[in-house]
Amino acid sequence: ANYKSVNLSASTYFVPEFTSMQYLNYGAAVSEVEVNLLTGETRILRADIIYDCGQSMNPAVDLGQVGLSTHNSLMRRLRSFHPS
Repeated sequence: ANYKSVNLSASTYFVPEFTSMQYLNYGAAVSEVEVNLLTGETRILRADIIYDCGQSMNPAVDLGQVGLSTHNSLMRRLRSFHPS
C-alpha cells in the first residue's frame, strides 16, 4: 500500500443538530488492525480512545458509552471490508 500510495485510513466527522447540544461529548479513536490478505483474518492489535464529556453526570454511563461506541465502530468498519 505504501509503494502504490494507497490510503488505508478511514475517518468521519459528525456535526449534531443544534437541539441536541445540551449534552455534548467529544472523542477520538485510533485502531491498529492487521489483515491477512490471503485468508481475510482480521486482528485488532491496538485501540486508543480519548473521550471528553466534561463534568460527568454518571461515570458508569460514560464508560458504557465509550465501550459500546468503540465496539460498534470497529465492527461496522470491519464489516464494510468483509461483507457477509
